[in-house]
Amino acid sequence: MRVIAFIGPSRPRLLSDSARIEWHGPAVRGDFDALDVSEGDVVALVDGVMITGHSPSPTECFRLISRGVRLVGSSSLGALRAVELRDLGMTGYGWVYDKVLDRTVTCDDELVSDLDPRTYEARTVFLVNVRFGLEAALAEGMLSPDVARLAVSGLSELHFTERSRAAVSAVMRTAGMTSRAVEYVLDDRHDIKKRDAELLFDAIATGGVR
Repeated sequence: MRVIAFIGPSRPRLLSDSARIEWHGPAVRGDFDALDVSEGDVVALVDGVMITGHSPSPTECFRLISRGVRLVGSSSLGALRAVELRDLGMTGYGWVYDKVLDRTVTCDDELVSDLDPRTYEARTVFLVNVRFGLEAALAEGMLSPDVARLAVSGLSELHFTERSRAAVSAVMRTAGMTSRAVEYVLDDRHDIKKRDAELLFDAIATGGVR
């Protein structure tokens, strides 16, 4: 069984089974149709080109599933396509998938960032990571639900290329958050895109892919 992964900024730093995975950058339209795969292979869709280009469509994803490939997704485009194709053979993993499914996250804009085209490193903050951090801060009693809603509303008004750490911090402080709460929300532990990708690859490594 081959494991082929399409991933960019959501790639975790440490993966226990990374050596046997065939790594590709964020998926673009045509990538899946061009794959030389066999029945039973696993394709993990995590990141893909969104907004700035054309990603594999649901139809292209379904063609891959129809070839007997197990298509799984998380974190970003993978979560979106997994929701769209959940009744047609694609399986989604993680918090982002759940939030797209229950329509907490409804805009692709939450899942994208200004990326370095060479390294795929994010140069701006992912709104979905902030949303996850805000939920954690709420659970810790660091802010109120109203403040969290104001923060998300304010950040939604910024274009994704404008969501620098400084700009995001300023919006959250304007919403009524303390400096301590802002730093907590932006801490790397709340990079839910990477955490969801780690969950996905752990499932693949342990044979838990459905």
